[in-house]
Amino acid sequence: MRILAFLNQKGGVAKTTSVRNIAEFLKSQHKKILLIDLDPQSNLTASFGENKRTLQETIYQLFKLQVERVDYDIHKFIVNIQGIDIIRNNLKFSKADLEFGNAMSREVILKKILRNLLPSDYDYILLDCPPALNLITYNALVACDKVYIPLEAESFSLEGVADMLDTVEEIRSDLNGSLSIGGVFITRFKIQTNLHKTIIASLKEYFPTELMNTYVRENITVGEANAMKKSILEYSPNSNGAIDYRNLGREIIQREGI
Repeated sequence: MRILAFLNQKGGVAKTTSVRNIAEFLKSQHKKILLIDLDPQSNLTASFGENKRTLQETIYQLFKLQVERVDYDIHKFIVNIQGIDIIRNNLKFSKADLEFGNAMSREVILKKILRNLLPSDYDYILLDCPPALNLITYNALVACDKVYIPLEAESFSLEGVADMLDTVEEIRSDLNGSLSIGGVFITRFKIQTNLHKTIIASLKEYFPTELMNTYVRENITVGEANAMKKSILEYSPNSNGAIDYRNLGREIIQREGI
């Protein structure tokens, strides 16, 4: 079982869209998938057509039960939607820092929750992290095996990445010695733009082994799929977006070896 965190503290880089579509591809390859929506904005939850405002059994409730040391069955919090298991979220999780910030061992709450799963339960657990370096993100970094970083190919793409990499190194040194960068991938790539090509060259220098070969091209059908609460692989399987996310999924499988 691989636990992969998708993280960028800069919003608008298609992080949640990528998690949704990578999961759809992994499902098509007969992988057992669990998604965990850790972003209080709950866009991953909403992408499956769920009404995040009315949900009760969420990751917030799991955190609360774990901190209060109340017995629970994690499987009651996992729902299967369109063949993919997910632990959903809502805006209540936005107060996690305030509510759980003083809890003992506050950085390992998620890790303890995931101990309720057997290694054979899933091939991949994908964590959709919030666009911030906060308590939720620290929990994800402590619990995961690898971090995957989506970056938009634009002039400020590396802004804040240094802080994020410093945090990863800090967590690796203090709390998760096996943590590593699984890969960095480009989203919303405009193939004909010289600026994007120049930025890609810079990124290859900055991430010589981490930068992935697949670039997710700018594609209007991806936005249309999101609006229809579908993955791009379902909505328009022959589109550039679907082709790119299939290739990205294959690259992740190759890197992870599962």
